[in-house]
Amino acid sequence: MTQHTERTIKLAARLYEARDTAKTLLGDRFKEKMAVGIQNLEALAKEHNITVLEAAMRTAKVFNAEYNGRGALLVMAAAVEQMEPTP
Repeated sequence: MTQHTERTIKLAARLYEARDTAKTLLGDRFKEKMAVGIQNLEALAKEHNITVLEAAMRTAKVFNAEYNGRGALLVMAAAVEQMEPTP
């Protein structure tokens, strides 16, 4: 396995873990909050001509620096939910 492949797998695992944590934190509000997050990320991505994941990473970096890790976690969870919605 190449180093790049290993990093990609580890990143994917962390993203899915973020979504699982968001489900636990938000409970019944998960779908509602993710819908809002997805809508915001899609708008940001379109405005800057980037992918939703890139928009999420940029937003999470700002949230992490200016607020707290929970905001960044929810942003990344929304990105995962946009790419692969929970059934």
